[in-house]
Amino acid sequence: EPSYRVALAQALLHGAPNPAARARAVTCLQQALQLDSAHVEANFEIAKLLHSSGHRDRAYAYVQRVLQREPTHQGARRLLAALG
Repeated sequence: EPSYRVALAQALLHGAPNPAARARAVTCLQQALQLDSAHVEANFEIAKLLHSSGHRDRAYAYVQRVLQREPTHQGARRLLAALG
C-alpha cells in the first residue's frame, strides 16, 4: 500500500531525523513509487527530500509530477517557488 509507506516515511522524517531514519524514509518512498509512480504525496515527499539535500533539478522533476496530477497542491506550489 503506497499510502502506508508514505505515512511511515513521514513519521521517520518528523522532527530532526538522523541519517539512518532519513535513508529508511527514502526507501519507503521509493517503494511507494514502485507501487504507484503517480502517488502525489510520495512524489511530494521525495521532492522535499531532494530539495533539502541540494538536488534542485531532481526535486523539480518530482514537483512537476505532483502538479500534473494535482495542479492546486499548495505544498508543491510553494516548493516550486522555492526552487525558483
